[in-house]
Amino acid sequence: MSGFVIWEVATYKLFQYATGFRYQNRPVKAMLVLEETGGNREVYAYFTTETPIPNEVIAENRMIVWYEYDQFHPIMEMLREERPVYVHILDNADRKLLAIATDKEPVGEGER
Repeated sequence: MSGFVIWEVATYKLFQYATGFRYQNRPVKAMLVLEETGGNREVYAYFTTETPIPNEVIAENRMIVWYEYDQFHPIMEMLREERPVYVHILDNADRKLLAIATDKEPVGEGER
C-alpha cells in the first residue's frame, strides 16, 4: 500500500482489559478492531497510558495504531454516533499517517 487510501468502517470490536495486558512492551487499557466494509482491511487501535506513543505500522491489509487512553471515549462516541466512519491512510516514504474520520456534515446538523 502506498499513497492515499480511504475505506469505510463496517464493524468494530471492542476489548476493555482489566489487568495485565501488554503489547509491544506497553500497557494496553483497551483495543478496537475496525473492519472494512466489503473488504478485508483492519485497523488495530491500541489505547495506552504510557508515552511517547509509538508510530503507526501500516501493512497490506492490517494497520496498527496507538492512541493515548484519553482518546478512547471520543473515538467510541464517533463509532456509536456517526455514520459513515472512514479510515484515511497516508502511506508515503517520508510520512505515514492513519486517521479515523467522519464524512462531510452540515454545520449545526444536530445528532440523530
